[in-house]
Amino acid sequence: MPRFVLVEERLKSRHFDQEITVRRVCGYLSFKLSLHATSVRSILRVLLLVPFASGFGFGHDAEAGPPPNGQAIFLRNCAKCHGEKGEGISAVVTIAGPNLQAEHDTGSAMTAMETGPSHMPSFVYVLSVPEMRAAADYVVNQLAVISLTGGDPSEGGTLFRVYCATCHQTSARGGALAFTGINAPALTGKSAAIIAGAVRSGPGPMPAFPPSILTDKQLNSIVDYVEVIQQPPSPGGSPLNWYGPVAEGFAAWVSVFALVVITGWIERGGKG
Repeated sequence: MPRFVLVEERLKSRHFDQEITVRRVCGYLSFKLSLHATSVRSILRVLLLVPFASGFGFGHDAEAGPPPNGQAIFLRNCAKCHGEKGEGISAVVTIAGPNLQAEHDTGSAMTAMETGPSHMPSFVYVLSVPEMRAAADYVVNQLAVISLTGGDPSEGGTLFRVYCATCHQTSARGGALAFTGINAPALTGKSAAIIAGAVRSGPGPMPAFPPSILTDKQLNSIVDYVEVIQQPPSPGGSPLNWYGPVAEGFAAWVSVFALVVITGWIERGGKG
């Protein structure tokens, strides 16, 4: 079914939440405008339907019933992959989700439910915005027991090289693990909550590091260090994606070799 038909049907059904309406319509308009100018008729149809969407601009009906139960929503829709306590499900090959016990940002949790990052499904057409917010609040207020404060990036660098660099490399770019036949994932782009949760739970072949091995402060130091190397300060020039001194040295030697070849060619009069 074409995307504009889905949007119109959702609006006509009058079960479309205010925030979902605004977000989906804006995304739809951007999508259609980027395709072809002939989509103006479809855009106008959606714009005419938006003001009639249920609750648009006025919140929810006061008689809609009690507020959604975040715990029940989480157990019904999320616990199968993330665990009943948000501890994550550890398996090498699985659709399981990561540990959520360090997720302290309601917005991030809601965004994940709405967009469905990686192999996680989107819940936009399953849960309303109040239901997603209730589930996110439950995660942040009840399940997030791992603190993410008080770290020292300098100490974290030392700890990372001792406990993590063997698999994830000192630059946190990941690499192949010959003893398991899989790759250690790169940590670039991973949030502090995902990193801290993985350290504590040990997903897949990764070992877990409980407080008896890494204290909360040490864990926070590792997380802070990874955040620093994800966006390190640049002294100038091309960072070569921050792959480290080996890549930089290789690029330097290739450049020197190219200069030697060009110099020899010029010396011979440019005749090949």
